[in-house]
Amino acid sequence: MAAIHANAMEVPAPWSEADFKDLLSVPGTFVVTAAPSVSLAGFSLGLVVSDEVELLTLAVQKDFQRRGIGQNLLHAFEAEGRRSGGEKAFLEVAASNTAAREMYEKSGWTETGLRKAYYRGPDARIDAILMSKRLATA
Repeated sequence: MAAIHANAMEVPAPWSEADFKDLLSVPGTFVVTAAPSVSLAGFSLGLVVSDEVELLTLAVQKDFQRRGIGQNLLHAFEAEGRRSGGEKAFLEVAASNTAAREMYEKSGWTETGLRKAYYRGPDARIDAILMSKRLATA
């Protein structure tokens, strides 16, 4: 996962293997993967606490981006969040990541807040857009 994250991310900075190991040890953490052919193309990492689910990160290798994989991972994250008891989902995304923001909006996520200068970009601080979505119950 760390290799995919490093390939896919510019802001925020990619997470290390140790970061992922620590996150995966937290109760309520889950991973959804996308694997076209043999190689792993991407994943989403979520955390369920009570009736809330947070999208910690979603990463798709650059060679596989713009093929709907991120959208599929987002929908699979939402489904797993529901299965795990989540009723409302949250995420944060860099204001500069217009492709991700468009994908989230297309999937029914709405902006709920802003963290000014939250991420350290290569040349400047970048705002984080907070988004949420009510997860429909079956």
